[in-house]
Amino acid sequence: MRYLPLLLLLLAACRPDAAPDAVERDAAGNAVLPPVEEDYLPAAKKWGYVDRNGELAIPYRYDDAREFSEGLAVVRQGGLWGYIDREGRTVIAPRYKAAYSFRNGLARITDMAGNWGYIDPTGREVIPPGFANAFDFSAAGVARVETEEGMLLIDKAGTPVSAAYPRLGSIHAGVTTFKDENGQYGLLRTDGTVLWPAAFSRIGRYRPDGLTRVRSGRSYGYADASGKLVLPATYAQARDFDEARAPVFADGKWGMIDTKGTVILPPTYEALDYAGDGRWLVTQGSLSGYLDADGNVVIPLQYAEAHPFSEARAAVQIDLRWGYIDPDGRLAVPPQFVLAWPYRDGTARAFFPRGVGFIDKNGREILPARFFEVRDFSEGLARVQEF
Repeated sequence: MRYLPLLLLLLAACRPDAAPDAVERDAAGNAVLPPVEEDYLPAAKKWGYVDRNGELAIPYRYDDAREFSEGLAVVRQGGLWGYIDREGRTVIAPRYKAAYSFRNGLARITDMAGNWGYIDPTGREVIPPGFANAFDFSAAGVARVETEEGMLLIDKAGTPVSAAYPRLGSIHAGVTTFKDENGQYGLLRTDGTVLWPAAFSRIGRYRPDGLTRVRSGRSYGYADASGKLVLPATYAQARDFDEARAPVFADGKWGMIDTKGTVILPPTYEALDYAGDGRWLVTQGSLSGYLDADGNVVIPLQYAEAHPFSEARAAVQIDLRWGYIDPDGRLAVPPQFVLAWPYRDGTARAFFPRGVGFIDKNGREILPARFFEVRDFSEGLARVQEF
């Protein structure tokens, strides 16, 4: 195949993770962080940024790079991470062992000792490094951090707003899951008060206006916004509700129910997941297709691989090449790509035999496939790796 050498080169560029037993520890059992130069090797192929016309907006000079968020992008030069603006100017000099994108005004960073903290867009340490782990700030103005006592929520001044728990989940719809000392889960508001007491062995994504997937013992059911179990925990496995439908697993197969627990589709398929645009992706044997909300096959099971819809396009594999279909199953972009990614803001990344580029909704090449690697556009720029 013509693209095989390029594919092998891409795979070879990925560095494997170190084996767990390779971690050096001190006398107290703490992991000893390696010198920066051992963490990262200079990239043989540098990263830069292009605009939507394919013009190089920021030159190839970074060993690694991330997407723009809130006007800044994380970049690595040598073994250190810093931030640049959309003009390519260094705003925060590379000085961190690790750094992450700005979210809701602050970015989390790791100092050379491995401690986590937060900085503002000027590089000021608003919350000095001191946490064992940290996560992005949510729109509610709180973030999860890990301390010796456990995980807790803090505000943008670094002040705790909750008690410490063995575990906190990601923040969604104004709440986070918490795990108590007995291994049970409940829900915590972002002000630190308990919404649901710990009563379940697992909780899915909270739906304040619908039903939330929960596990009681070894089985799954669904609870209302108050935490009351309204659909009994009788399923071996289950998925969250989308468009008033939820995939559930019974008798070794997946089926689908509505919000009253009525069976819309009896257990039929080996895999079933919501795929967006009113479609559910199903797999049986080696082929995949799509159902509607009533469990009817609307796009036949005919694809070797298929992905969810994004902006009314789904990537599907036909005869070892990838193309795109619309929600009615019409072929929108003929199969011609080695790999294909979801659409975002009207464009999608596609791996041609000659390189990676961007296509529009009709498959027209709008950013030439002349890069070793390309990532999605963010704030008008896409990070690219030179050939």
